[in-house]
Amino acid sequence: MKTTAGLTIALTVILATNVFGGSLRVELDGSGDYVGIQEAVNAAASGDTILIGPGRWDQMYTYTIPAGGWTDQVIVAVDNKDLTLVGSGQGVTIIGPEVAPPFGNPGPIAIVGGTDHDLTVKSMTIENMRNGIYEWGKTLQVEDVHIRDCYLGSSPWATHGAEYVGCLFERCYERGIAAGSRASGMIIRNCEFIGWAQKHISLQGVEDILIEHCDFYTGNISVQFEGSSSYGVVQDCVFHSGYGPHIVATTYSHMTLNRCRMFGGIEQLHLVDYSVVTGEENEFLGTNLEGGGFGTIVAQMASLDLHDSHIYKGNAEYTVRFYDYPFFPNMGQHLENNYWGTSDSDSIAAWIYNEDDDSSLNIQTFIEPFYDHPIPNEPASMSDLKKMFR
Repeated sequence: MKTTAGLTIALTVILATNVFGGSLRVELDGSGDYVGIQEAVNAAASGDTILIGPGRWDQMYTYTIPAGGWTDQVIVAVDNKDLTLVGSGQGVTIIGPEVAPPFGNPGPIAIVGGTDHDLTVKSMTIENMRNGIYEWGKTLQVEDVHIRDCYLGSSPWATHGAEYVGCLFERCYERGIAAGSRASGMIIRNCEFIGWAQKHISLQGVEDILIEHCDFYTGNISVQFEGSSSYGVVQDCVFHSGYGPHIVATTYSHMTLNRCRMFGGIEQLHLVDYSVVTGEENEFLGTNLEGGGFGTIVAQMASLDLHDSHIYKGNAEYTVRFYDYPFFPNMGQHLENNYWGTSDSDSIAAWIYNEDDDSSLNIQTFIEPFYDHPIPNEPASMSDLKKMFR
């Protein structure tokens, strides 16, 4: 099993190695070594850095994608070498057309990383593409990149880890970050996800996940773990608003949830199909939806173990809603040592739909002891961290 600490060390070694490579400058006005990014990529040696000047870069080429072998239109294709692509800043170096082209299937891709190599992308904006960054190599590092108005923000199928730091994902309509079981190791740190997305982060069968100090706005689902190989930590994040559940754990996935704060939404945590969610010091501050049998937390054939947290009902009918537990008799649901917005035990019990309400639910819910006063929890989001440096 890889660890996030090991992944960080591996990525650090890769970046240090790239420092000793050469650098090639690309400028639209001809003042650099090349006037096209792909020309520089083709000329570069493994370990080099491509410095990309200001302006819009939207010339596309036909490229055969390593995974599956289909051909597509891409702006930058990196294969058979380790490279670092560094722009001149968000909103200064722009990869993508001014107007989005018709999306094919899979459609145009801004940056593609090929097989068995390392790709780093920094300090630029990527926009109006079906896929912003598609990586099929060993590692991917993305830092200070704004990806907006793309169908998919980034697909990191990297076998040895991917890391996103200080990035902004805006209106990535289908997914902001999406990866499957080929990917191993994922760090998403100090990023913001804003505007509509079906899922801001969707990780299916991905091992060793760390999502921390991120902010999520609007969208349907903010974070989803799926599959028995998906396990990891979500911590110190703030979920500001949304239409669907903020966090979903499904199909045998395991999630540790610590020091997160959640506002509004139809649900704030939804777990299903033998998934497990554990954690502490979270704030579930209540949903927007009134009645309807929903709850701030909804669990179906899954296991909860949450402590030292605020769990509020908001406008929902229930604070926690359990349903459909036909198997595993007396499955324990551990919710001790939480604050429920009241010190009245009868109210707390009435707000939890469990085996006391439906004898067919084969669970045991434990809520005592509970706090009779709020607990001081202070998760630090990306916006909180920014304020510290203003």
